Amino acid sequence: NRFKVGINNQIKEMRFSQTLQSIVLDSLFGLGISKTHLAESDPIQLDDDVWADVGKIYVGRISLDDFVMDLTAKEVRRCKFMADEYRVSWETVKNHPGFDKKIIEKMSPSSKHDRGDEQANDISAGNLTDDDEYEPMVDLIDVWLPELNAVATFPRHRQTMPLGVLEWNGPEGGPFDLLSFSDVPDNVLPSSPMS
Repeated sequence: NRFKVGINNQIKEMRFSQTLQSIVLDSLFGLGISKTHLAESDPIQLDDDVWADVGKIYVGRISLDDFVMDLTAKEVRRCKFMADEYRVSWETVKNHPGFDKKIIEKMSPSSKHDRGDEQANDISAGNLTDDDEYEPMVDLIDVWLPELNAVATFPRHRQTMPLGVLEWNGPEGGPFDLLSFSDVPDNVLPSSPMS
């Protein structure tokens, strides 16, 4: 009963019905994409001296603008990779215990807008950030690699080495779920029912 109440409360807290509605709406115009993972949570006490971050379940809508997948595959389950791009606080990245500090040293806050080459020095020095963001941000990409059963996190602007690689211990298909109403044979991208 406690678990049932906890899960029901978590579903309300993460606004799952609104998220699901957006994913279904996306699928009417093409492809609806969700990402499932564990978000950080407050530590809970497991024993007298043992505390753990068990994580909170989370399902989020991924915009097709922020999503990349293996388009050479003829079926979704045969894709060699899927990835999504997102912005996160620069402080969060710097303090993340699972990220490679050597790679973080080569990074700096980034702008969400494309900039010309003449501003590259300002961006790399962290002197140029977006005025509409209250703190410096950076773009990251999570890449699902089914053959390795892992999710690798890369900085968007320096993609040579991952910041971190986590073994995936969730559902067999990885963190991304795709919803479509008009599948096309031998093609991972569906047709749009609305067209």
